[in-house]
Amino acid sequence: VSVTFGGSEINLTQADFTDEQIVLDCRVTFGGVELIVPAHWEIQNNIVPSMGSVEDEQMIYTGQTSDIKKKLILQGTCNFGSIEIKSY
Repeated sequence: VSVTFGGSEINLTQADFTDEQIVLDCRVTFGGVELIVPAHWEIQNNIVPSMGSVEDEQMIYTGQTSDIKKKLILQGTCNFGSIEIKSY
């Protein structure tokens, strides 16, 4: 995901993957990204903000412990912008 002086909404609520984890590379400069993920996904935030922010506003998932865990690794940079992570 690359955003410069703009915005992007990425809705992954219907997404699925077979691996245990996937990586999403984000490059945000003077813009914003709204990332909507399923509530049962685990998010590992490796984004480096510089005069920007990464906000994790996910709902707390209280599912079964036997559920298969999915892990989304976020990496990249956020300069003078924002990345907002949500779930519904």
